[in-house]
Amino acid sequence: MDILLNFASSLNGYLSAQGKRILLSNEDDLRIVHGLRAKFDAIMVGANTVRVDNPRLLSVNLPLTSPQQPLRVIVTHSGNIPSSSQILYPPGKTLILTDNPNLKHNLKASQIVIIHELKSLTPETIISYLESIGIGSVLVEGGGKLLTAFIKSSLPLRIRAFFSPILIDPLQGVPWGGQFESLRVKEVNQVGNGIEIIAVKT
Repeated sequence: MDILLNFASSLNGYLSAQGKRILLSNEDDLRIVHGLRAKFDAIMVGANTVRVDNPRLLSVNLPLTSPQQPLRVIVTHSGNIPSSSQILYPPGKTLILTDNPNLKHNLKASQIVIIHELKSLTPETIISYLESIGIGSVLVEGGGKLLTAFIKSSLPLRIRAFFSPILIDPLQGVPWGGQFESLRVKEVNQVGNGIEIIAVKT
């Protein structure tokens, strides 16, 4: 499985502010992100990212109705996903992964939305299931808890981080979930007014 963690961060290392949507990406970064989305079988986020950012998780590099649009994957225990969320509607299909046996009663499945229960929501369990349904590559876009879980996991993966020239107040910022092992940096590039770092975790 090819796993790439892709995220934007403030210059002082925060992924967002508490409960607020802050645009950290610039136009050049967004072009790169949409290019990446077109190359992956699935795009994954946690439910909090859905609540705060309300993303569609589609690639504008592909026709919106194309069957090549990646599968959109939401990882959630609570199932707290607003019914108006763009990710629950066409174009595209959405897979909701949960370890909550009651979630199928609380959320409505459809031709667009598939709900699947796993024994746990560890990255290893998630990836094992995705491989079993034919997914060969996953782009993980957030939020902080999901990204942290993947970095702490035993899975080999790549990381693409975009650092924006923005500082977020530490009292308001959403930090990472802990200390991590060292990563091997492969590339450092200027992208517009920000910096892109490509690294590998083995």
